[in-house]
Amino acid sequence: MGKIISSIIVSFLIVAVFMAGTCAIYAYNDEISMIKVKEATNNFQDTVRKKGYISQKGYDDFVKILSGTGNVYDIQMKHIKYIIYPLTPSNSKYTVQKPWIELNDIYGQRYILNVIYKQYPNDYKMNKGDDFLITVVNKNITGTMVFMSFIGGKAVNTIWSQGGGMITSEEY
Repeated sequence: MGKIISSIIVSFLIVAVFMAGTCAIYAYNDEISMIKVKEATNNFQDTVRKKGYISQKGYDDFVKILSGTGNVYDIQMKHIKYIIYPLTPSNSKYTVQKPWIELNDIYGQRYILNVIYKQYPNDYKMNKGDDFLITVVNKNITGTMVFMSFIGGKAVNTIWSQGGGMITSEEY
């Protein structure tokens, strides 16, 4: 009877050690992917903000770096163009403190990619002072997510990145 109990305990420990090792490997792979995604996103948005445009080659290189992680990503870009129009005193919105009106034009992913790919060789150009935002989120289920679901934990997507800021130059 003692042999059976010790065999069960040893078997349980072997399975536990194997599962802990497997979980650690999956978590390590996800962490490496997350670091690559954050670095690639940061480099891409820095380049866009410093140059003031998105080229087809630059975007393709960014996507290629992301695909090197073995995951599939949802990439969302947004360009916010700030426009200031002067008002005349006859306009009802005119005040001495604010003789202008501010408007924002927002251009999303579909529009930006349409300019880059369908109007090629056009780069998507932005103006100094505009804002550029980018979000990258993993779309597929990773090994860590499967493992956490298997043991009853919550499968959380840890591979994502967000960046952006003001366009600082117009190098086109």
